[in-house]
Amino acid sequence: PFYIISKEAVAEYLFQKGQDEEGEFYGISSSDDFNALGTFVDTADSVTSGMRFKLMNDIEVTTMIGTNEDTRSFQGTFDGNGKTLTLNLNGGDNDQFLAPFRYVKDATIRNLIVAGTITSTRYGDGTHGGFVALSSGETTFENCAFTGSLLGETTNSCGGFVGWNKGSLTFTDCVFDPAQITMSSKYSATFNRNGNNTLTRCYYTTPFGEVQGVRVSDNANSVHTNEQIVIDGKNYYRTCDISGLSMGYKYTGAPIAVTPVVQFTS
Repeated sequence: PFYIISKEAVAEYLFQKGQDEEGEFYGISSSDDFNALGTFVDTADSVTSGMRFKLMNDIEVTTMIGTNEDTRSFQGTFDGNGKTLTLNLNGGDNDQFLAPFRYVKDATIRNLIVAGTITSTRYGDGTHGGFVALSSGETTFENCAFTGSLLGETTNSCGGFVGWNKGSLTFTDCVFDPAQITMSSKYSATFNRNGNNTLTRCYYTTPFGEVQGVRVSDNANSVHTNEQIVIDGKNYYRTCDISGLSMGYKYTGAPIAVTPVVQFTS
């Protein structure tokens, strides 16, 4: 007999199925589960479209998800659940497209912290990314932080979040906060290369090539007033100066007009 097995049945076999206020999800609890997700993506065309995966624990990974930019790319929702994906990705002299999600299309990645290292020995264009190497379609990032390291003095043309964009990207409440960068800033970009992005409340602590977003600091500046920003549970501070205030105001019986001016540093 010939049997047709649904992708949901395969996913239930590979992952622990769960339920939350948003509906059904498939749990990623270990590096083995992350590896299984990579295998699952490569089993059939667009197999993850419409599916949601949720990171249940902090995990370390040495593999990547997606084997081509179209049909065998991650196309679902990956909810980091506030957990950390710690990378140990090492590429050879000829390897491009290093990222935990090598290829995505019409994907959503949210509530995820990426730490660890991406190490490249490629000379020239790497097209590596902190989250995604190559994105197509309409991809969305929400409440995500990159806190890892991008290493490789001979490699250029990379992105803090996305190595190369072939569609449109939307970033909301995201921060690029690298521990170390030795990859070249030449032809690189803080969030993504090849433009066509929308950034809302997105920040960086260290620029990487093309500056995108607003600069913030890990620590409050005691000399200036600071706006506190919280992303994935970590505090960042945007420096601002306040002017238009006097040491004292004379009361004449009429309402006192106080009109402070807040100027944020770029």
